[in-house]
Amino acid sequence: YIEKGMQEYGTGFLFMLRIIEVAPSFVINSVFAFTDMRVKTFFLVSLAGFLPGIFIFANAGSRLAQIDAMSCLMSTGVMLSLAAVGIFPLLCQLFCKKYKSLPVKSS
Repeated sequence: YIEKGMQEYGTGFLFMLRIIEVAPSFVINSVFAFTDMRVKTFFLVSLAGFLPGIFIFANAGSRLAQIDAMSCLMSTGVMLSLAAVGIFPLLCQLFCKKYKSLPVKSS
């Protein structure tokens, strides 16, 4: 499965696994240790996949923590933060489909 994903999507496959978090990180790390992806590429793609989610979830969490009444739940800031949580993985999927095959260099 991993080999097929790497051949078809290249580094975008790892990026999508990091964005949607379909498996625990230690599983992804262990499996990708057996591929021919360079460590530097693995690190940079993993970082690019983790950071946007961290910022989006931290923003949504801080917005939700500010809610003190039901009327605040429908505020623009809260709705935009929650929309970003839902839309971001979809945008990443579209991005990866468009730029399907980024090269993977072996070490």
